[in-house]
Amino acid sequence: LYGLRKAMKLLLGCNPNVIELLGLRPEHILYCTDEGRKILDQPSVFLSKKAIFTFNSFAIKLRKHIQDEVAKGKANRKTICKEMSHLIRIYAMGGELLENGIVLTYREREHELLTDIRAGKYLDRHKVPTMEYEHLLEDYICAFNAAAIRTYLPPEPDWEKANELTMEIAGAYL
Repeated sequence: LYGLRKAMKLLLGCNPNVIELLGLRPEHILYCTDEGRKILDQPSVFLSKKAIFTFNSFAIKLRKHIQDEVAKGKANRKTICKEMSHLIRIYAMGGELLENGIVLTYREREHELLTDIRAGKYLDRHKVPTMEYEHLLEDYICAFNAAAIRTYLPPEPDWEKANELTMEIAGAYL
């Protein structure tokens, strides 16, 4: 849970962990306030080319973390597989956001692949990602980079609408 100011800052910065809230399916939302609904109903206010940097930075850090865990030999198989799956999901979601200007958190198209990765199909007996996984990851990275070049998202979020939305939500509590 975030305060309004922190949540808006993260949304406007296209933080992957927060921006994915904009792409949840209605049935995956357990509870949503009226204020939260106002934010969810206007995702385009927050989307911008900032997603190129934030999604890529997030993915690079996650990939390095996976590599470090594997290199140290202390990798937990379940954790590594979960992180490998999350890495593919971040590039898929980020690429689609850049390509189509929409956030789809539930990855229906990649569901089976992500499930296979999480189940360990792409991890060898030494807890090292297979070459097949590395090639797959490179494909997603290339698709993300191509979407970054083609994106029609604005360079910056809609600051004016975001400020209006923030004031509207905050004003309801004054």
